[in-house]
Amino acid sequence: MLRLVIILFVLFSGTGFAQINFLNGRVIDSLTNEPIQYAKVWYQDSIYNGASTDSLGEFALEITNNDVFLITSFMGYIIDTVKIFKDIDREVLIKLIPLSASPPKYFYIIAGDTILYNNYDWNNGIQCPGTVPKGCKTYCNGQPCEGEIITYYVSGQIYKIANYKNGELIEGPYKCYYENGQLDQIGEYLDGHRIGQWLFYSEHGILGAIMNYDSIGRLVTEYWFFSNGNLEGYTHIDWDSACFKSMITYYESGKLREQYFEPICEKDSAIWIEYYQDGTIKSEKQYKSNIEHGIFKYYDVSGKLIRTEEYEMGKLINTSTKKH
Repeated sequence: MLRLVIILFVLFSGTGFAQINFLNGRVIDSLTNEPIQYAKVWYQDSIYNGASTDSLGEFALEITNNDVFLITSFMGYIIDTVKIFKDIDREVLIKLIPLSASPPKYFYIIAGDTILYNNYDWNNGIQCPGTVPKGCKTYCNGQPCEGEIITYYVSGQIYKIANYKNGELIEGPYKCYYENGQLDQIGEYLDGHRIGQWLFYSEHGILGAIMNYDSIGRLVTEYWFFSNGNLEGYTHIDWDSACFKSMITYYESGKLREQYFEPICEKDSAIWIEYYQDGTIKSEKQYKSNIEHGIFKYYDVSGKLIRTEEYEMGKLINTSTKKH
């Protein structure tokens, strides 16, 4: 009998120590006070581990170990963000504002653990790709955005500064930042296209790439760099001479790695040459319309030809191995 009592005491004691604390909340319409069912509620850093409200507009989420932002969204309402203090908050009432009643100055859309902007067409209620196409507009105060617009991460850090016309990125300076405040990219738009020089940085402030565009948005030159600052490669496109394209890449040591030449962009034959780290040729390949076409040659580390392959529009038709 004594053994049974001890076992029961251990079981019930363990249950007490394993108790989980929850944040209980309710989501309602700010105008009617009616509960909102199926609203999505989650913590800023765990969008995929949130909850949906029930028919009473209620939800429960496990309390986190840190103070965190609670995000609530539902189609047709302004997204709500409120800070939850782990040692204080156990209940929360969220009043969502209908877009039709009081459109916000800025609209925010959640993507991963950040709040982004300009990838949603509120007017048509459709999700747009990351690169916003023509016709997918950004709305401010219920109308297509005009002029310079500043958007933010949940933390309050600036995400992007851009200029809009009729809800679309159109012209003027453009800046985008990481959430730590470091500049991500900077450039300029004209008539909805990138023009001039654009700079791209890593989250730690290291220059990663330089891209140069012509006056109608075509890429002319591109340079990209290793984290140590050495040039990793560059691309050049000459649009005035039947679109001649070339690309050269390097090993981190600075040695030549690849050469690529395309006389007529994506239409004619192209040549791709690879090198070993000591500069010895590694392979020569021919393409047509980005498909294997022509002779492929492979070399050993001493530069001797060891194998050839012949392709016809992607189909291997002949192979030859050299013996030395």
